[in-house]
Amino acid sequence: MFYRFPGLTLGIAKAAYQRPYENPLAGSRGDVVQPVTDGSQEKTDFIGWTWCRAADGRLGWVPDAWCRKRAQGWRLERDFAALELTVQQGDRLQLHYSESGFVFCTAATGEQGWLPDAVIAMEDHREDERSPEDSFPNAELAPWPLSATGTPMTTLDPAIAARYLAVQEIAREAAQRGLDFYRQRGALQVDHKGDDLQDVVSIADKTLEDLIRQRLSERFPADGLLGEEGGATDLAAPYLWVIDPIDGTAPFLNGLHNWCVSIGLMRDGEPLLGAIADPNHGELFHGLRGHGAFVNDQPLRVHAATDIRQGLTGLGTTHRRGKEHFLPFVTGLLAEGGQFFRNGSGALMTAYVAAGRLIGYYETLIHGWDCLAGLVLIQEAGGRHNAFLRNDGLVNGNPLLVAAPGVYDQLAALVGPSLDG
Repeated sequence: MFYRFPGLTLGIAKAAYQRPYENPLAGSRGDVVQPVTDGSQEKTDFIGWTWCRAADGRLGWVPDAWCRKRAQGWRLERDFAALELTVQQGDRLQLHYSESGFVFCTAATGEQGWLPDAVIAMEDHREDERSPEDSFPNAELAPWPLSATGTPMTTLDPAIAARYLAVQEIAREAAQRGLDFYRQRGALQVDHKGDDLQDVVSIADKTLEDLIRQRLSERFPADGLLGEEGGATDLAAPYLWVIDPIDGTAPFLNGLHNWCVSIGLMRDGEPLLGAIADPNHGELFHGLRGHGAFVNDQPLRVHAATDIRQGLTGLGTTHRRGKEHFLPFVTGLLAEGGQFFRNGSGALMTAYVAAGRLIGYYETLIHGWDCLAGLVLIQEAGGRHNAFLRNDGLVNGNPLLVAAPGVYDQLAALVGPSLDG
């Protein structure tokens, strides 16, 4: 299991415990190595490590957790190379996640990578203790997920690992800041977008998006950005962040607890990872393509319903194009014995489908910043969604349907050809 340790300042332990790190025996999954006890290394019993010889005669340390004992020797169960972060004894590190004897760290230089936990000594203080006002008490020890097949995250590209870590931290920070605005919502300046008096935006939206953009740009300056309030920067970048600083602004301004911060990331045009932070309920939904989706530390799974009568369907519409399809859908849903739910936040309703709280969610028109993070959750939780990104849907918007697989076709038939037309 992977655990987060936000804000811990670390140092490298005494030299004797550096040896596994200084002399790793690099190898590939499937390689067979032989434990050595012939005195070629003065110490052969570091906890969690074994001094081994490779088939080509090389000697070095191998993490026990990454081997499986066989009659012919120890077989490596994963690649053990190019994972290490270059550090010196006494260097200060920020530790983020650990698994199977390894820790994902950030060095003072900004370089990120994995270190064996045997070489790290924790200091007695924290740089930034969590505020007692923190609305995510259950997210601090959120597991770093495994894939469906149990593949450890140490096999993940550090660039992706760093972004997955960042999106959770930044979403939480922005949501906490948003909660401060929410408690003082009566004093906020509120504007309307165009002539639609229902399409509102406040200084809170703008401030939170500025915060999110700043945090992402500091860590990943080459990445593109697309936000509801701030527009686009470098849409063609390989990594593109898609930001909704407050999804559910109308509930936010009217004192309803149905709003969240949503941040998704696309890589080469495909949804890769995302986080949706709901500070009012202390829930952080997060997921990474191929590695699962979670709410805090609990895995997400869509509802097992096989008929729309077996659960609630989320609904949404606006005064924009597509609203003419809303009432026919509601009429059909009720005629077939279904029931609907609406809370004013597309990101949250998408997350609720991934969590199995809703069996589906249909919106007549939605934009990419409202649902990009949620699409990752749906995919990883076993759900289905329509071709939302077609025809530049990320920027221009499209109808959206997400649902448990057992009811998707039934709901899609009620929407009709406008869904992907």
